[in-house]
Order: sequence, then structure tokens, then C-alpha cells
Amino acid sequence: MQSETPGSLVLPYLMLGAALVTLASVPFWLQEEGLRLNDEAAERRAAIESTLMREPARTGSVIDGKLEFTDVARQSREFMGYYNTISLTPEQEAIKIEVLSAMPAACCSDSTALTCCCPCNLSRTIWGLSNYSIARLGANAGQLRHAVNEWLRVTSTNGYSGDACHKGGCEREFKNNGCGGMDERKLAV
Repeated sequence: MQSETPGSLVLPYLMLGAALVTLASVPFWLQEEGLRLNDEAAERRAAIESTLMREPARTGSVIDGKLEFTDVARQSREFMGYYNTISLTPEQEAIKIEVLSAMPAACCSDSTALTCCCPCNLSRTIWGLSNYSIARLGANAGQLRHAVNEWLRVTSTNGYSGDACHKGGCEREFKNNGCGGMDERKLAV
């Protein structure tokens, strides 16, 4: 490693000095305007942050960025549609079975995510998400597991208790630890 000589430091110091002189020569009114704009930006940022504190973000990106969860209501309908329209090959079905049979159902933990105790809307979204992730995005078992876990995190930022089906949660919204309804036409997110 080469040591720096006093002469090699001259140019960086000259550049720094020129930058300081330039900043010092900015008209006072421009500096004032900049401070005012910074104050307004700080107020906007504070307003946005307070909104975020009240309503946690409900987004998530999975499967190497190929899929992003941005709109729970719209994507729930899409995933339920994929459950009804995407058929898996035996190899693809094996991935789905491996992953979902190892996970407890979010709304009914005495069943697996593969079977659940009933075909509630939450389960339909998971089954459709699985079909789509495997068949269209080429997800492997690890990616599918992550996608389903992220979907559950996004749909209910406070999580699922695993007993919603036994405690009147069948018609309750996903975000309130519920199954999201039992009828696809009456989705409760």
C-alpha cells in the first residue's frame, strides 16, 4: 500500500476549500428558502410516519422479486382464481404438498395449510398462491414456504392465532385474525 505524501493531498483539500467557499457565497435568501423547504419536508415526513404507525405497511416481495404483495383484496381474488384455474403436474403438486402439509393452517392450527378444516377464503388464497408460485413462477419448496409465510404476514400484520375457526372467526377479516369468509363472493380482508 502506497503512503500519501503531503503533495498528493493538495488537490482534495483544494476541492474541499472551493466547495466551502461556494456554500458560503450562496445568497442569504436562498439559504432561508432551503431551511423553509427542509422544515416543510420534515413536517410531511412526520405526517407520513404517523400514518404508517397507525396502518402498518402491507407489502412484501417474494420468489426472487417475481411476486410482490401490494393489495390484499385484489390479490386475494386473484389467488382464489388461480386455485380454481391452475392445475399442477404431479411434480409440482409434490412441492405444494411438501410445503403446505408441514405448515399449520393459520386459522385452524389443528389442521395443515394443505387441508385446513374447511375451504375458507384464507385457505383458498394460500392454495391459489401456491399454484401460481409453482406453475407460473417456478418456485421451489423454500421459495413457496417463504411466499406463504410472507402472504400471511401481509394479510394480518398482527398474525394469526390458529384458533379463528373455533372462536367465531370464519367471517372475520384476514387482518383481524379471521378466515376472510367462507364464500369467495363475500371476501373479508
